[in-house]
Amino acid sequence: MNRQEILRRVKTPTAAEPVVIGHRGLKMNLAPDELVRENTLHSFHSGIAAGATFVEFDVQVTADGVPVLWHDDDIVTMDAADKPSCRPVASVTVAEFKLLTSGAEVPFRGERVQLARVFKGAGQAAHLQRWTCGGAANAFGGTPATLAEVLAFTPAHVGFDIELKFDSRTISTPEERRRHLEATYAEVGAVADQRVLFFSSFDPSACVDMRAMQDEYPVLMLTCMDETSADHRQRSFLDAVHVVVAHDLDGVVANNELLFHEEQHVERLSAAGKCLLTYGSGNTDPETILRQVALGITGLCTDDLGLCNATLVAQRVLQRVVSMPAMSSAASLDDREHQPLSTATPVMTIPTSFPTSSAAISIPMGVSQPPMVSVSVS
Repeated sequence: MNRQEILRRVKTPTAAEPVVIGHRGLKMNLAPDELVRENTLHSFHSGIAAGATFVEFDVQVTADGVPVLWHDDDIVTMDAADKPSCRPVASVTVAEFKLLTSGAEVPFRGERVQLARVFKGAGQAAHLQRWTCGGAANAFGGTPATLAEVLAFTPAHVGFDIELKFDSRTISTPEERRRHLEATYAEVGAVADQRVLFFSSFDPSACVDMRAMQDEYPVLMLTCMDETSADHRQRSFLDAVHVVVAHDLDGVVANNELLFHEEQHVERLSAAGKCLLTYGSGNTDPETILRQVALGITGLCTDDLGLCNATLVAQRVLQRVVSMPAMSSAASLDDREHQPLSTATPVMTIPTSFPTSSAAISIPMGVSQPPMVSVSVS
């Protein structure tokens, strides 16, 4: 499978059918004791069961050159006195990475430490907490994986969005990028076979380098659209479009919380034949999801697969309802004689169930241009 074939799989036939991507598998972790741990085989299998067609995950490279799945800039641990220590993934071996990220209290270089992360509890300010992972280490594939493990043990029909992760606090060096990209590409080439996958990164230089390195897999640029970013190419959606077009990248993955401020530039990306995917909290909100569908996006990276899929199902049903032949005026009047008077608009309700959500889809009936579908999720 080559780059163009993969792009055809990502660029869906209609704007109403974007690919649905599970963020770090099922979802990112927002609490220290969640049973499904992000960026693990357990999370990927859970995300697939919840309706993901792709899973997104973050890849960094250990000191001994092994690509592993890890999102944060550092592996943070706390000792017995709650004193934190921070270690970049590139400073530990893969064996040390597996040990430190297990979630258990473990011996490490003469002391006992446990994984930690900054979480925001209910009614609390964000603070560093022990990341116990709710016993996730006891589940199959419950701890952070190597890239080779993920490629080998995730069903072949599931697509991958492999985010090339670099320290967000600095600008990467050419040597850092070379080391990371070569190790990751070699691993993918060894075991990926016919899997649909693409690379993405918040580091524009990493995107350009990976595109120049190979022509087998698409490369998309992630953008935070932050006006204060040290890298000027990350400051707006338009800046990202310029990078993508200039270097023949394959698309943009944009922050949907800011995309609508620059939606006038979406057509420029589309006219160049490039993909537009999104990430962000808006992909857990039905109204925002549907606004993006109307904008013509080709993919959504979400932390709520059930809600996202239910919203897209509802929109498809609505489109079918709108395309149904209208009832003739004579028939409408005849029917009205036999029905009680009511000022309420008739509503069709369709229950839709997904493993992580159940949704009631309400669609106004009997109007020529019904408003957007209402999706209530429990």
